[in-house]
Amino acid sequence: MKPTSPSPNQKKFFCCATYIPVCKWRQVFPLLWLTQLVQIQLIGTPGYIRSQIRSDMNLMGLLFPFITFFTSLDKKYYQKRFWTFTVWENRESPLNFFANSYFHRQGVKVFNSWARPTARIVIW
Repeated sequence: MKPTSPSPNQKKFFCCATYIPVCKWRQVFPLLWLTQLVQIQLIGTPGYIRSQIRSDMNLMGLLFPFITFFTSLDKKYYQKRFWTFTVWENRESPLNFFANSYFHRQGVKVFNSWARPTARIVIW
C-alpha cells in the first residue's frame, strides 16, 4: 500500500508539549495555581484550539493524607510530574499573543528553578 499524500483541505496545526518534573513538594501547589491562571489566559488567545494538563500525582492524597495511607502505599505514585499539551491554529498565535502574556511569562521565569534538569519542551 502506498502512503497517501495529505489532502489540500487538511489543516496543519501547531502543537506544544511540556514535561515538568517538579523538584520540591512546596512548588507543587504554586505550579498548579499558576497553571490554572495560564489556562484562563489561553481561552481568550486568538488561534487557541485546546490544551490539557496531566499529572501522575494523587492530589486528593496530598489534601487528605489519611485517605492515601489506606488506599495506596506506592511511593512511585508521587513523582511530582506534570505534562501539558496545547494545540494552536498556526505558529504565529502563541508567539505573538500568548508567549508574552503575564502569567505565561511568570511560568517561564520559574520553570528553570522549579523543574528538574530532565524537563522538556517539544514543539511541532
